[in-house]
Amino acid sequence: SNAVRANFGVAPTWGSGQDIQTTNDDESIERFTLSSISDVSNVNALSAGQVFPVSANGLTVVYGDNGVGKSGYARLFNKAFHSRGDSFILGNVYGPDAKEASNAKFSFVDSQDTVHKFTLSENLDEIAFLQFASFDSKSVTVHLDNQNELHVKPVELEFFPELVSMISKVSEELDLLIRENSHENSIANLFDNDPETEVSKLIKDLSADSKLESIEALAKFTEDEVGEFNKSKKELELLNVSEVQKRKQALSSIKSRLSEVKNRIEELSNSFSAEMLGHYSRAVKKTNELKISLKEKGVEQFSDDRFKGIGSDTWINFLKSGEAFNQLQCEADHISPNVGEPCPYCRQEITKEAFDLISRYRDFLVDQSAEEIKKIEKWVTSIMPLLKGEEQNPFVMTEKSFEWLIEQDSTFAEELINFFAAIKTLKLQIVESWEETREEEYEVVEAPENKWHNFFNKIDEELKSLNEEEVLKRKQLLSQKVLVFEHREIASKQLENIKSLIENMKWIKSVDSVKRNITRTRAITDKRTSLETEHISNRYQQLFKEECIALKIPTPDLSQTGGRGTSKRKYTIVGNAPSKVLSEGEQRAVALADFFTEANISGLSGLVFDDPVNSMDYERKGVIAKRIVQEAATRQVIVLTHDLVFLNDLVTVADDVGVSIDCHWMTKHNSQETGVIHLNTKPDIDESFLTAEFAKDLLEKAKAEQNPREKIRLSKNGLDALRNTYETFIIRRIFNGVVRRFSRRVKYSEFPKVHAPKEKLHFVETKLGQLSGYITAHSQLLQNATDVTPELLESEIKEFESFEQTYNAEKKQAFKDFQAQNQ
Repeated sequence: SNAVRANFGVAPTWGSGQDIQTTNDDESIERFTLSSISDVSNVNALSAGQVFPVSANGLTVVYGDNGVGKSGYARLFNKAFHSRGDSFILGNVYGPDAKEASNAKFSFVDSQDTVHKFTLSENLDEIAFLQFASFDSKSVTVHLDNQNELHVKPVELEFFPELVSMISKVSEELDLLIRENSHENSIANLFDNDPETEVSKLIKDLSADSKLESIEALAKFTEDEVGEFNKSKKELELLNVSEVQKRKQALSSIKSRLSEVKNRIEELSNSFSAEMLGHYSRAVKKTNELKISLKEKGVEQFSDDRFKGIGSDTWINFLKSGEAFNQLQCEADHISPNVGEPCPYCRQEITKEAFDLISRYRDFLVDQSAEEIKKIEKWVTSIMPLLKGEEQNPFVMTEKSFEWLIEQDSTFAEELINFFAAIKTLKLQIVESWEETREEEYEVVEAPENKWHNFFNKIDEELKSLNEEEVLKRKQLLSQKVLVFEHREIASKQLENIKSLIENMKWIKSVDSVKRNITRTRAITDKRTSLETEHISNRYQQLFKEECIALKIPTPDLSQTGGRGTSKRKYTIVGNAPSKVLSEGEQRAVALADFFTEANISGLSGLVFDDPVNSMDYERKGVIAKRIVQEAATRQVIVLTHDLVFLNDLVTVADDVGVSIDCHWMTKHNSQETGVIHLNTKPDIDESFLTAEFAKDLLEKAKAEQNPREKIRLSKNGLDALRNTYETFIIRRIFNGVVRRFSRRVKYSEFPKVHAPKEKLHFVETKLGQLSGYITAHSQLLQNATDVTPELLESEIKEFESFEQTYNAEKKQAFKDFQAQNQ
């Protein structure tokens, strides 16, 4: 899919020039036009069954108030097309299919006028979807602050990420090969490693670097060694080690381990005494105080891009030497050099600014905050191993040791566990407070009551009651000798297996080395970035700057970064993210400039804008409208907006430059709380409802319709259209278009033609109320739905036309009378 994405829409010309030439008419590239969206199902706030047609050429606008469902279409576009905005589609919570998957059908037409219908759920990988891009509010910060790749790139550049991907796949195959051919060192399981012998340690630590010769030497026996083994084994068999000896050994082990735990508790109690905790707490507090002092009097105040090494030891020594030399010039009650006196360095007269700088140098030399901070940090560094060291609890003792302790005093054993857990928490608290420079007081962890003397006395008393210590010692010695020989004997029998295991480990190591060598992709990324800079980025920067100028906004700095064979762009303003510097309206305009630039570089077939002028001032809306209409002259453009001023600008600009525009009005279907698109209609910003033609068209469709439900729906739509006609009548006939909604101009020349008799106004008011009552009847089910018929619609149309004819005649005569009176 990346290869398809790369080939679409861009045919690069590599050469000595620095610009990439793009073309949208490459014969090898099939171009698509979006014709409609239909069969929408389970998409938040959208009614099912409607068709959203898209103009094949020019501009398609969907107007509607907030909350009528435009964002449902916007998210469909974001999901289907390239977008850096919100593509999450929420199901229609008001619909019966709320738990089903969201879907929609996109119809495209190719260059041969063949219609292709693709669904959102199954066909998103089709190339037609890649030829469109969508812009919404949530994509603004992504365009501004994120590192973004170009949506469509020359296929030559796709070699690099494809190469990296191939390397990654080879690496994965090598990992799989390593896993499949790695063998567990099961030979180590043949040895009793308690106690450990030289042989068992060698086998346990087998690696690709193991020396087989050392193992072979231990696996060979002399006759004397065999004889010594048989003798030791026989003697050991004769030594019947009683349970007494076992008990003595166990007690000794318990005592040793308990002694270690006791010593550790004492160490921790000393390390985390009240005095030491005070030191830890004061270290953070003192460091914070010193940092504040250092910030006020520190080296940052002398930062100057004209000089290097400010703050270095050389710089500090320079200040010290200069001050020492200055002291030689001092006299009684006189500080040298002073304002007006010659500078010891350049012999020029000291200005007030220079004297102030020298004074600040002296204050800096006197302040010792940095040195004190270093001393504290050095001390903290020295204790960090203690603080960050893993703290074990008594459970690490051998099972017998801890069982013995529980038997003697279970409460004490529990106190031990709590003590070590509390110490661990305290250490984490100290480390975090230091790392976060958070001033904090610490509570001393109290050690359990000192009962160790009692425990050790019990062990010693029991040991005294035992005997045969020498027998035990001899057995231990013989046991070790026998164990060593037995381990050597095992190694002798497993020599071939050991040899195979080492060879396998060497092979695994060599494969792993190959893998590490081929996965170094920095050079690939650098080459790709270099080529993209040469052939795309320079052109991108030029077009982006032109877009910013056209939109009358600051031009951020554009930089390029790379990683794993890809190249990304990022914007900054004096080193800061644009979202931190620009106003909300400027942010949106810059993001639009980036969107326009990317669209032109990528050669896209169509663009979608969801409320592109939010937070923009009156003038900039007009600029954006002009820019969008310019795009509509060369590619399909869809705009979703709730801004009537912006809608008026789009209509006006499109009319001025001769770009076709289709406008649809979206409203909410009250009974279902979902959005419905009313095709080829919009608020009265032009001549759409100047006559009753829309209502008449719907009347003819209602008369021809056989389905009663559809007949009522068409009749209601006709009455709705007639209501819009009355509203337009108020603006264009009664007020003669002097003040039109959302227009930037007032037609004061038409003011004398205003004709507004109260009885006519009352008639219009009454009809608007009646018609509104008819078109909202759908929420009352059968209460008065059957009253809305084609006959009712026809009657209302005739009544309007009769009224219109009478009014126009009266108005014409009234204006003639006015002219006659004022000649």
